[in-house]
Amino acid sequence: TGPTGPTGPTGLVGPTGSQGRNSLIFNALSMNDGAGGDSPTALSLGTYIHVIPQAAVSFSGWKVSKPSPAGDSNTNVNLGFNVPNDYVADGQTKLIIHFVTNNNGAAGTVSLGVLTKFVAPTGTISVPSVNYNTSVAVTPSGSATTYHYYVVSITLTDTIVADYFAYIGVTRTNFGGTDTFNTDIYVTSMEFRY
Repeated sequence: TGPTGPTGPTGLVGPTGSQGRNSLIFNALSMNDGAGGDSPTALSLGTYIHVIPQAAVSFSGWKVSKPSPAGDSNTNVNLGFNVPNDYVADGQTKLIIHFVTNNNGAAGTVSLGVLTKFVAPTGTISVPSVNYNTSVAVTPSGSATTYHYYVVSITLTDTIVADYFAYIGVTRTNFGGTDTFNTDIYVTSMEFRY
């Protein structure tokens, strides 16, 4: 065989890939209860029997009660944080809410109201507004130590800028009779995805 010939011209460069997303994830222990509760609820999964002594197994979630017939729940789960300095507004910022239901009640609809407030440095932090509403069909889990898990994603349209203070709260609403799930839900985590 003879010598290898010259290399041909380089092809066109392909399109630039999309930028990856960043997240701030807040578990139940890093959230607050707007009603002044002191800690989230330990949700029991039973006992792990393959160790001696047997160990209780649980995870944490903030209880959010069924709303009154007239309006909002008397409980909300909230958090405050500073928007990261690498934040870039691109219309794709999402709040992702994770919650569970337990064995109580019959199937129904959970209507969530999301309160938001984003404040510039030197601005005034004040009472937030319910800026987003969403509903989810839910069912009870079937036993006292099992839970049905739900994920709700909401695109945030607030004016959000790096280094702003952020307040986000989640409550249950019943305006128009839309919340028909007759027992508590438990918020286990929230994610600010940007």
